[in-house]
Amino acid sequence: MTRDGMLGTEEGNEIAWTLHGAELPAHAPVVLYLHGFKGFKDWGFVPELGRRMAEAGIRVLAMNFSHNGIGSIPDQFTEPERFTQNTFSLELSEARQVLMAVESGELPGIEVGCRIGLIGHSRGGGIALLAAAGMACVRAVCTWASVSTYARYPAETLAIWEKEGVLPVVNSRTGQVLHIGWGLHRDLEMHGDDRLNIAKATQQLGKPLCILHGSLDDAVPVADAEAIHSWADPKWTEYHLIQGANHVFGAQHPFTQSSPAFEQLIVHTRAFFHHNLSN
Repeated sequence: MTRDGMLGTEEGNEIAWTLHGAELPAHAPVVLYLHGFKGFKDWGFVPELGRRMAEAGIRVLAMNFSHNGIGSIPDQFTEPERFTQNTFSLELSEARQVLMAVESGELPGIEVGCRIGLIGHSRGGGIALLAAAGMACVRAVCTWASVSTYARYPAETLAIWEKEGVLPVVNSRTGQVLHIGWGLHRDLEMHGDDRLNIAKATQQLGKPLCILHGSLDDAVPVADAEAIHSWADPKWTEYHLIQGANHVFGAQHPFTQSSPAFEQLIVHTRAFFHHNLSN
């Protein structure tokens, strides 16, 4: 069973969320899921993640970042102008605000004091690591195909991007052309050494971390997972390279069937959170 809602933010935006496993007790553990670039809370494997985690007694709270481009239609980018205005710092602020809302019992159906975990996919994995660092309410973090840095564009691309003010990107699923605003990179230029420094956040994490990555990921190289693993405290960290898995672990949107890679992803994720959130 699911429950939907909206959360107003201090920036004046609204975050859409879905609580999977809403039939479970209000004190049951909650894992916040953070989507990646061109992702959204209802994409492909997210509802299936919610169902499978609920079977293990753990709820999943999936959220849409306010500027991910998704509006009232759950899987369509009907707000391209917001997509263009998005920044890493805005996503980080929103993730932290949702975590604080969970911790304080502000969201319906979630009790104060429930155990909290984080999952982040791709770009959302970096946000998960940044958000969890320094937030005592987060007890464990799991990254799926996470980036290790947001500095990912070559100099020639940056030059064109700065000149044009936007960088076009094609949604391979729909063919729709979206535009990334130059403000995204300016945000990184200003804050890449501090609040957007994934390496520093990982080194300071000080809590259980599970790194999951596909061996055939063509969007975020395995080297990113290895970098995160090298920064993490070994006594808190586990790393699983899923052989044959791509960036989305064999899933697609809409989710029609599972895959061996996705099953491995779920096995590791459920075991990790069961161990770290169930006692």
